[in-house]
Amino acid sequence: MEQRWKEIIAEHRASGLTAIRFCKEKNINKSKFYYWKKKLSGSRRVSEGFVSVNVPSRHQDTHFVIEYPNGVKLHLQSKLSQSLLRELIYVEPQQ
Repeated sequence: MEQRWKEIIAEHRASGLTAIRFCKEKNINKSKFYYWKKKLSGSRRVSEGFVSVNVPSRHQDTHFVIEYPNGVKLHLQSKLSQSLLRELIYVEPQQ
């Protein structure tokens, strides 16, 4: 069921339509659509939205902030080891 709603939400994003218009055209219950859209936005996987950042050596003391969808902010210095960074940003998959 969850996979199907992911597909529906992705189809809506690609459509360019408002949620109300999309639901009407696809004969989808608006309440269910909004429920699943909210539910799926809170269960993002770790790999979504991450980008590679290359820091030139002259900027080794750069300060980074990672902001999660729930508003939590993680402040980091660029001198962190990859293994420590991985531990700090790891989110255990929801069961």
